[in-house]
Amino acid sequence: MYLTCFFAILGLIRTLLPLFTKYGIIIERFLLCFHLIHFKHKGIYYKKIYEKVERFSYRLVTMTMSLTMLCAGVFNLVPVMNNIRSGAYADPNKTIEFSVFFSYPGFDPQNHHKFVTGWNLFLVFACAILVGGIDVVMTLFIFQIIGHIDILNNNLENFPKLKKNSKVGKTKQSLNLTADMFSNEENVIIKEKIKQCVEHHVLVISFTDDVSEFFGPVIAVYYLFHLVAGCMMLLELSAGDAGSLTRYGPLTVVIFGQLIIISVIFEIVNTKSEQLANTAYCLPWESMSVYNQRSLCLLLNRLQTPIVVTALGVTPVNVQTMFT
Repeated sequence: MYLTCFFAILGLIRTLLPLFTKYGIIIERFLLCFHLIHFKHKGIYYKKIYEKVERFSYRLVTMTMSLTMLCAGVFNLVPVMNNIRSGAYADPNKTIEFSVFFSYPGFDPQNHHKFVTGWNLFLVFACAILVGGIDVVMTLFIFQIIGHIDILNNNLENFPKLKKNSKVGKTKQSLNLTADMFSNEENVIIKEKIKQCVEHHVLVISFTDDVSEFFGPVIAVYYLFHLVAGCMMLLELSAGDAGSLTRYGPLTVVIFGQLIIISVIFEIVNTKSEQLANTAYCLPWESMSVYNQRSLCLLLNRLQTPIVVTALGVTPVNVQTMFT
């Protein structure tokens, strides 16, 4: 009964999400501006990352929704099989088992078991689609963010290189290091590349902040749900009988599997974003013009703050949060 209530609350929250204006704005921006399909024409690496992200997204969505539907089907099928095995449908003195237990005023589910079974079938699949669907949407967001970070890191790694090496001059009193400088034409190219990197980073940060602001409370509730419902499902499995293992086993695997997948993907965002600062620091800034050095310094300062999605703006969503 308690597990049903927690799933109902989680499903209700997921149902209300599309009703918010902010949700539609984020989806519209994701599809029309942020998706890598709008960037694949900019170069070979852009297209490579786009195709890679699409492959991973397709496989993950297919796997997640297939397991979710399988889990919902098993969750509904087990009570029906138990009722058939015990003869509860034929014997009015036996209590009929349902997949979802709700109490309706003036309505006895035992007297309308066919309708209640069909209604529960709809409720379970609707809840599964809502929970799994929103998880898939958040996962697609994160995959696209990871793709943008990889592209930004590649753009930083492919800055123009010096045609000549630095020279070291030694005198009796001091050691002089002289570095060759970029030409005016090269500095113009570098200026444009720094500008593109800043604009790209601003785009990623802006979209990530929107996702974190809107989905942060959703993720917080999701972690709270796993904290409570996960313990209850493990308690049900501790009985060790075939009925409990068949009914709650797939459900537990799918629920914890989605938690692990989301936490690991968010952790990848944090890890990859930390590499951006190291890549920017390795650029030959000492050979650039003063203007480009200042611009690169500002970019480096921005890149030193990792890209993180937080729950309620406080707790970062990552593997450590999942374990704690």
